[in-house]
Amino acid sequence: MIELYSEDLAARLAEEDRSISELSVFWKAPYIDEDETLAKFSYKRSGEKMVTSERNYSQLLN
Repeated sequence: MIELYSEDLAARLAEEDRSISELSVFWKAPYIDEDETLAKFSYKRSGEKMVTSERNYSQLLN
């Protein structure tokens, strides 16, 4: 689910601001672990849209 939210955010930002060429979205959940990033999704511009360049998940999600 968080991957879908991240993709939607990247798509909307790419449409609104053409100067964005790269984007990283970090997900934290303090009730699971205050210090750990649970997921990170990175995107790069490809023409008019953003494409996923990297996905990282914490061991806590496995």
